[in-house]
Amino acid sequence: MDLRLFYRLVSIRAFILLVSPWFHIRASEPDPFGIMTQPIPSKTVVLTFDDSVYSHSTIVAPILKQHGFNGTFYICNFKSFETRKDLYMTYDQINGLENDGFEVGNHTKGHSGAAMFYWTNMEDELLANGLPMPTTIAWPVYAIYENLFTSLRNRGYVFGRGGGRRPYRPSLDYPLNVPSYQLSDTVSVDQFISWANLATAGKPVVFTLHGVPEGEHPQVSLEPETFRAMMQYLKDHNFNVISMRDLGNYIDPVRAMDFIPYFNLEPWGGFKIEGSRLYLSIKSIPENRQITIPRMTRRILKAWVFNDPDQTPLSVEVEDSALQTITIPSSLPPSRPGFPTVVFADLAEHPTPTILEFGFVGCPPGRIEGDQIRVFVPESSDLQNMTPVYDTGSDLVTGVPASGVVADFRAPRSFVVTNSAGESRSYQVTVIPRKGAVAISNSGFEKVDLNNPFHYHPPARHWELVQPVTEGSVSFRNLYVKPMGARPRDGSKYGATMQGDRSGITQTLRFDSGRYVMTFDLMKRRGYAPEASPLNIRVGDQTVMRIPRADIPEEWRDVVTPAFETTQGEKALSLSVERSPAPPAWGVDIVDNLEIHYLPEDHEDVDGDGICCLIEFVMGTDRFAASVEGAHRLVRQEDDSSVLFEYPRSRQSLFPGLRQEVEYSYDMISWVKIPVPRDSNSEVTISPGVDRSDLVSVRIPTSGQPVFVRLRVSE
Repeated sequence: MDLRLFYRLVSIRAFILLVSPWFHIRASEPDPFGIMTQPIPSKTVVLTFDDSVYSHSTIVAPILKQHGFNGTFYICNFKSFETRKDLYMTYDQINGLENDGFEVGNHTKGHSGAAMFYWTNMEDELLANGLPMPTTIAWPVYAIYENLFTSLRNRGYVFGRGGGRRPYRPSLDYPLNVPSYQLSDTVSVDQFISWANLATAGKPVVFTLHGVPEGEHPQVSLEPETFRAMMQYLKDHNFNVISMRDLGNYIDPVRAMDFIPYFNLEPWGGFKIEGSRLYLSIKSIPENRQITIPRMTRRILKAWVFNDPDQTPLSVEVEDSALQTITIPSSLPPSRPGFPTVVFADLAEHPTPTILEFGFVGCPPGRIEGDQIRVFVPESSDLQNMTPVYDTGSDLVTGVPASGVVADFRAPRSFVVTNSAGESRSYQVTVIPRKGAVAISNSGFEKVDLNNPFHYHPPARHWELVQPVTEGSVSFRNLYVKPMGARPRDGSKYGATMQGDRSGITQTLRFDSGRYVMTFDLMKRRGYAPEASPLNIRVGDQTVMRIPRADIPEEWRDVVTPAFETTQGEKALSLSVERSPAPPAWGVDIVDNLEIHYLPEDHEDVDGDGICCLIEFVMGTDRFAASVEGAHRLVRQEDDSSVLFEYPRSRQSLFPGLRQEVEYSYDMISWVKIPVPRDSNSEVTISPGVDRSDLVSVRIPTSGQPVFVRLRVSE
């Protein structure tokens, strides 16, 4: 052979060997963001064991050591962890696992992961017993709480194990929510083998196991002989069996957290802010290609698509509230199929002085129009002693008077907000008493503060969670990230979940005397239990409605309560579940889009301005946010020649056969109809809404005389 040809072949072979990790990653699983630090071999399996079960030390660890396997043991302390040492490990045994090279991870104090309290207290217990600070977590019952991601990351956690029954894709899956397959006696060895063989190059498979066997929870137990057979298969077929923390040998979790920020916190994807850099991870570009970033009031200096080598600036529109909308051009550089479009943005140091939300606890949220804020409150409110609560979107923007300070609102008041650079903006707040202005008038639980696990005090809201029994659970969940069933039809984000006898949510409202009706959406968590628990709705001492468990399906349904009367004063609105007679019926009730509508008397002009709006809809067929103080409004124009009627229309409600009509009358006898078309025309305008509705505007001639307007929805 020609020596020059020989050396050329050797050089090519050496080059391929040097760059083979790059080719290996690209060929097996795309990595456009550079998250991988070295190739993940095919047949890589992660073993995790939950709940501190006694057999982990006596049966599992010896088998793993025999085969040279690693694994992670996630420690939590059920009540019986302290008393039943025939079922659960001692800390001497847990330390023995650590000394043998296995990983000991955090599975929370009491097997409840909704709040940092449970994670940090488990850390303290592990540290107090001579174990190192954990760096990986296992979410109890696979319930992922995205609001804890930032806190966990700041505490040094790099991986978290969830559920999902699919392989882990490091360049797509957020590292604190790694999917896994659960093994128990319901899983055959053949099924285990089929799952294990999904571990191709770049996509490891994670397994969740409990006791081998499990004494207290037989539904998740696995027989030792079955476990031995599974492990023998991995050994015989040369699987790379590692712990959760060993994933860090192949993956840069910090970079992954930068490029895969909290998928699906918004319908289009997720975002996060690190210092002066904004990261947008857009999984689904909206049809209008516009991304509005919620609660982000720091001005965007420049935004560009990550894989655009020229860093072409994207168009950024700024609303009067300081919220910003980025337009994603159709000509953007293509991203890899299945991967998000990542946008970077440089941010100004100081946030914009603004008020995003304003209200009073127990009253409807205020309407912010430019520098004017109008808040409707019940007629029975004491205007001399009102406590405003408002949100500026940033701790660096403060206000005078401060949020939460009692003030007199018998006359309009000025509020001035100032940012960290000394820039200010002034708002005038006008409080308007109006009969029947109860607080629940904004659909969804969109204002829930998910960073506070027990009490919620955002503007115009004050929900408290009630959990009288340890077996129960109650929380507000992001329905896009963890819907636990069908996603809401109207695009709303948050719902209240309730499980366990008498667990539920409550809020104190101020009512005027009169009749009301309540509407909401309801479903049962899919796959948790055969049936849900009955749901009780009460106002004060009055039971408004009881929904039996058979009427709570796995798909969303509309609920309209019977009309109820109440007297003037503060009343507690509560929704709670009750223990079912049959033990298996411990399903979770999920409630969304809760609204209360005041039912005015015939011809009642609620606020005395000569304009009356009558809302009629077909019960159980379609719903509108139609309370007098709420989503619709009637505005008399300055020249007194017309009245503008506006209301939001749910996009999902426009199914065939549903007719919407606006009618107006001057005498309540003869009515003039204005059909509401599906598309806009010269008579009725329909403009795109922000989230899940269109704003329908109808102009009605008045010539200064009183006018009555009604919206009718029928089939």
